[in-house]
Amino acid sequence: MTTGTTTEQDHPHLIAFTEICGLFNCTESSLISMLRSGELPGVKLGRDWRIPRQAFWQRLNEMALEKAAERRQVMADLDHTPSPTSEVPVYPRTRGRPRLPR
Repeated sequence: MTTGTTTEQDHPHLIAFTEICGLFNCTESSLISMLRSGELPGVKLGRDWRIPRQAFWQRLNEMALEKAAERRQVMADLDHTPSPTSEVPVYPRTRGRPRLPR
């Protein structure tokens, strides 16, 4: 399977595989898996995948916003989680042996 052998000069509205692989630091086979699963926008014409430049950058922005929302949610959940020490009652220290509440 070829992976988009056309150059950027031939079709400026398409983004090259090598450019995307460089951005994601991934192999061409990983990129093809992302295209097949629909994680990235693209269309397969014959044996080649074509990735519209505008659709790619739009999807990358959407992915960034989704990941940021997930991180905010994790931080919000951590802020509202009671700590284990807040559930244990703290009694003032007295002289002698500590007494347990009845």
